[in-house]
Amino acid sequence: MKDRNGQAPSITMISEEAHLKGSLEASSDVRIAGTLTGDVSSQGKVIVASSAKVDGNMSAKEADISGQYKGDIQATEKITIRKGAELNGDLSTKTIVIEEGAQFNGQLTMGAAVKPGSQGSLDSSGSRVEASEVNPTSHEVKVH
Repeated sequence: MKDRNGQAPSITMISEEAHLKGSLEASSDVRIAGTLTGDVSSQGKVIVASSAKVDGNMSAKEADISGQYKGDIQATEKITIRKGAELNGDLSTKTIVIEEGAQFNGQLTMGAAVKPGSQGSLDSSGSRVEASEVNPTSHEVKVH
C-alpha cells in the first residue's frame, strides 16, 4: 500500500512489551500498544491500543483511544474513544466520537474553530449523550 506520493506509509510503533519514558515526536502516524510516560506529538493519527497505558499530553491530527490514557489531548480533526477505553484528561477537537462503554472524565472543547479556554464539561456516568450549544465554539456534553 502506498500514499499519494507513491511512498510506503510510515508509522511509528511502540509494541506491547515496550516501556518508553520521554517525549515522542513524529511526522507520521503513531501506534502505542505498550507503556508511554511522556508527551506525544504527531502530524498524523495517534492510536492508543487496548493494551496501552499512556500518561502524558498529546497533540495530533487525530486520536483513537482504546486503552488507558491520562493526560490532555488536542486533535485538530477528530478524537475517538473506543468501548473499554479509560480516558482522564481534557480534550480539544473539531469532532468527537465516544462509543458506549467508554469512560471519559475531563473537560471537552469542540467545534470548527477550537479555542483554548472555551471548554464545556463531561460527566461519564452512563451512555446517553446530550449536547447543548454554549457558544459557537463550545458545547457542554453530559453523559447519563
